[in-house]
Amino acid sequence: PPKKKVGFIVSKSPVEEAVIILDRIKTYQGTLDNIGVLAQTEYQLKEIQRLLVEYKIPYVFVPDFRSKSIQRNYDNVFTAISQLPDEKSFSGKLYTRINQIYGSFGVDENDDEVLKALLTLALNFDARGDRATFSERARQFYNDIFIQVNWGNLLRKTVKNKTFLSTIHGVKGLQFSQVHICGLSNFEHIHSSACYPCSFGRKKNVCHEELNDAAKTLYVGVSRAQNELF
Repeated sequence: PPKKKVGFIVSKSPVEEAVIILDRIKTYQGTLDNIGVLAQTEYQLKEIQRLLVEYKIPYVFVPDFRSKSIQRNYDNVFTAISQLPDEKSFSGKLYTRINQIYGSFGVDENDDEVLKALLTLALNFDARGDRATFSERARQFYNDIFIQVNWGNLLRKTVKNKTFLSTIHGVKGLQFSQVHICGLSNFEHIHSSACYPCSFGRKKNVCHEELNDAAKTLYVGVSRAQNELF
C-alpha cells in the first residue's frame, strides 16, 4: 500500500482533471516510467493523452499493446517472423534475423516500443542456449509472442522514461511509484446503471455483484501504487 496519504481532488471536468495530473507529471522528480495514469476505460484517458502530446511529454499507451492490436498494426513484421521456421538452412541467432527483418522494412526499433520488446524477447530466446535448430526456436518464438508473452510486463521492463497510460485492467500485476486514477466521476465508476433495478424497477438489492466488481476494479488500480496515489 502507498506509504503517504492519498491525494484526492474534486475536479469540475475531465479537462481540469487532466491539467492537474499534467502538472504533477511535470514536477515529478524521478523518471517518467515510474508514473502510471490509470482509468476504468480508454475514453477517460483521452484528455491527459492529448495534453501529453501537446506538451511533448513521452508516454506509452498500454491499450495499444494488446496482442490483437499489435498483430494488426505490425502485420508485415509478424508475417515475416511467421515464415522464419521455413528457413531450414539458417543457423544463426533469432536476434540477428529479426534485426534483418527490421532493416528490410526500413524500421528502427529505437523509435518503437513493440519492436524493441520483440528484440528483447529474441535475446532471451537466444540466451537459453538449447540445442534446438533455428527453425524450431523460430516456431516457438512466434507461438510465444501471442500465447505466453505478457506485453504489459515486457513493456514495463523495456520502456524507459515514458509515462504509462492504461486502463486499470491493462496494468494488472504491474506497479508504479506514483499512480494517478482518473475518471472516478459520479455515475461513471460505479456506473449509474447498477442502480436502475432498485431505483426504477420493482427489484431490490440486486446490484451487489456489479458493485462488488466495480470495487474490485478500483482496488486493482489503487494497489498499483508503491509510494504515491492520487
